Amino acid sequence: PETFRNQAQVLGGLEAHASLLGAALITEDELIILGELVDEINQPHTTSEIGILNNRFHLTIAAASGNRLLVSEISQRRAELYADAFALAKVELPLPPGNDAHPGIVEAMTARDGQLASMRMWEHHQITMDGVLTARRA
Repeated sequence: PETFRNQAQVLGGLEAHASLLGAALITEDELIILGELVDEINQPHTTSEIGILNNRFHLTIAAASGNRLLVSEISQRRAELYADAFALAKVELPLPPGNDAHPGIVEAMTARDGQLASMRMWEHHQITMDGVLTARRA
């Protein structure tokens, strides 16, 4: 659990930073994609399908940052961390209603509020990390 928590904190920090940068640079097309992904994630899907949609959501924000090295690092860390974490914990996706931070992140990105987007992304990672760790103990 400690290793997972450390890895999740690094990924959360990277994605929070990507949200901060991306809020200033995100295009209208990227905002449309994010909105469509939020809607699609909330439809009935298998856990695997939700994972793919969730990954697309997070990588769209990373891409909006305009920093290819950041996108690469986030992509690699997401693949390593979440594949293992969700398999280990058998977390059901999506998380229970009320735990979906994606709409709030999109709202902050749309408002071009990098600080709020960053904070919401960080909180999203904290909720997800806590959910995985709780599921693992159960």
